[in-house]
Amino acid sequence: MRKRPVDIRCGHLDGTRHGEDLHRGRTETEAESVAHIVCEALGLDTRAYSDAYVLGWADGDLELIKSCAETVLRVSRQIITDLTPADDTDHTDDTDAV
Repeated sequence: MRKRPVDIRCGHLDGTRHGEDLHRGRTETEAESVAHIVCEALGLDTRAYSDAYVLGWADGDLELIKSCAETVLRVSRQIITDLTPADDTDHTDDTDAV
């Protein structure tokens, strides 16, 4: 299967806690969850693949998925922010200039 560009960017979470040795099931669950949220924000529907992948790596453990939520949401927000163009619009009112 060909990787989506967002999956590659998400990798295995640049935002994880440094020096922490996480179980691969958790890292895969977090990484794919982030990819799913970011893809959804970009208008890409990855549910068919992502849901099964996350449940597989989490071994069906919904508590594991819930425990990943804080990290997943934090990293997802940061990636979406990074992908959002800055608003460079000059909001000064030109009608006052004479």
